[in-house]
Amino acid sequence: MVLNLPNLLSTLRIFLSPIFIWLILSDSPVNIGIAIILFFIAAITDFFDGWIARRYKDVTEWGAFFDPLADKVLTNSALIAFAMKEWIPLWMVFIIIARDIAVTLLRLYGESVGHPIQTRRSAKWKTLLQMLFILYTLILYFLLYPMGLQSPVLRQLFHPTTLTLLFAVVTLLTLYTAAEYVVTNRSLFRHLWQHQILPSLRNHIIEKIWLSCFGIGYIPVLPGTIASVVTLGLWFFFPVPLWQQVVVAGTLLLLSVIAVATMDLHTEDPSWVVADEVIGMLTALLFLPPHPPLLSLLSSFLLFRILDIWKPLPIKAVEKLPLLGIFADDLLAGMLAGVTTVILEQFLW
Repeated sequence: MVLNLPNLLSTLRIFLSPIFIWLILSDSPVNIGIAIILFFIAAITDFFDGWIARRYKDVTEWGAFFDPLADKVLTNSALIAFAMKEWIPLWMVFIIIARDIAVTLLRLYGESVGHPIQTRRSAKWKTLLQMLFILYTLILYFLLYPMGLQSPVLRQLFHPTTLTLLFAVVTLLTLYTAAEYVVTNRSLFRHLWQHQILPSLRNHIIEKIWLSCFGIGYIPVLPGTIASVVTLGLWFFFPVPLWQQVVVAGTLLLLSVIAVATMDLHTEDPSWVVADEVIGMLTALLFLPPHPPLLSLLSSFLLFRILDIWKPLPIKAVEKLPLLGIFADDLLAGMLAGVTTVILEQFLW
């Protein structure tokens, strides 16, 4: 990373994001006011970092990648906070986050093969519209509640139906930009298929499709984390009774163990095998009640990923088990993440 002023401003947006979430969720009038000011400052830096880089010819490859990433972190942090307050539908936020993750991964892959992706003009308009919607929501909230203005017009403008309709426009534009990236980068997707996916599917195709969770494992960046996010999304949007969750997790485990045995992987755990992450994430979610708080979902996901990547002693030990080791460490990580989340629910939220 080149430590010039534009890149430092982009970094500032990322650091301000968690502070903003904490302030806006505190329900303190002072904190809400500070949150609005912080978001406004962060949004302003989005203009100035690009302007400074172009004005003083200080544009870097890192900045070209990091600037839109910082925008995504900032806006998605605000949208997650809004969903936690039930101002906007969580499924719309999930669509926007999924699009941003996909575009970021596409950028990373493009950089790795010498095919950098330029930010589309429509994507810049999408970011601007998201920030305007966030500022609109924050200002109305501040006027109505911390300041206590009793205005029917303001209440109608802040009504959940109004916010949902406005946010639907943002979501539609987000989907349009995703489609535009796909169309304009067809050659990159073709390269990904020909040089990454296809060579790996020539043998044991059925087993590899299954263990890679229908190709997720062949995503070149963070396949295990992406598989965990997909699992979390499916679990949240398609809820089923606990006994059905147990049956699904058990069936996935059984079929995955059979696939590993036929491929003779034993204790080897290739990066493209993400069925273990899916099973581990499902295990962590088994401990949550139906429709859990968003904090519980985030806790289960983050704790599972940390434990699965860090692998402290108990998890590291079971990883070496023959045949079952690939899945045993994720199962144990999921159990520990689920139990820890239940404890945190009792004491923190």
